[in-house]
Amino acid sequence: MLKEFMCNFRKPSGIIGSLLCRAMNVGHGPLVRGVFKHIAITPGMRTLDVGCGGGYVLRMMLECGAEATGLDYSAISVARTISRVAAYIERGQAKVDCASVQAMPYENERFDLVTAFETVYFWPDTANALQEIYRVLRPGGRFIAAVEAWKEGGRVNCPAFFLKNLEMTLYAPEELERMLLTAGFSNTGTIRAPNSRWLAVHGKKEIAAVQ
Repeated sequence: MLKEFMCNFRKPSGIIGSLLCRAMNVGHGPLVRGVFKHIAITPGMRTLDVGCGGGYVLRMMLECGAEATGLDYSAISVARTISRVAAYIERGQAKVDCASVQAMPYENERFDLVTAFETVYFWPDTANALQEIYRVLRPGGRFIAAVEAWKEGGRVNCPAFFLKNLEMTLYAPEELERMLLTAGFSNTGTIRAPNSRWLAVHGKKEIAAVQ
């Protein structure tokens, strides 16, 4: 029973998953609002939120005037996000897709910004996922991955209960930065919350030099 419940943190399903999506919209609020202080979203910008969960991030993107897309491999998460941004979908400003970050259904260089909140732990092949994100970013575009659990200096910043009962991979910020560089990103860095509750690793897809 516990294992079935904890699986919903990775991929929400059923009634429990639906309730968890609602809870995530509340629980992730401080993280999302904190990271958004470091993101400049302008009207018409094309954005993608990978692992859109309950739709909180997508709604904030849309309220900034972006043309926003949400992606999640959980049908429950997709349904919850659609309900949260239904009015924007009707106006053609938003869309939500059910697919994996490992094989995203988007053409090359589509987005100006890609975000991933509290989801990188669960990617089965993070290196491949980062290459996919790099592919769909336009030159000059930016990717940012925000987490509330990580390892650093021999310590783990994550409740023991989750480590014991949830299948997840924690990364040190410098590990994620190296992986971004390997995927092709440049100008990598790490943003840290003043209260140390979260951190966000980011990188940029450079504009190719004119020959």
